[in-house]
Amino acid sequence: KNIQYYYPLSGEFTKFLINDFGLGKYKELYKNLDRENSKEKNIKIFEGIYGNLKDCFSNYLTTVS
Repeated sequence: KNIQYYYPLSGEFTKFLINDFGLGKYKELYKNLDRENSKEKNIKIFEGIYGNLKDCFSNYLTTVS
């Protein structure tokens, strides 16, 4: 429904991940995520690199508010 917000939000979240955790971790994430994976598998991959997804996104939100 609000697709016009997805691209800018994903870009800003990506910027947060790179700035806070480094480009190396982001490259590892990018290399391992796959659209063919289940949502659950991709979340496990994310959390294996960055920790809890909800916590990470909450931390991101504190940087934009």
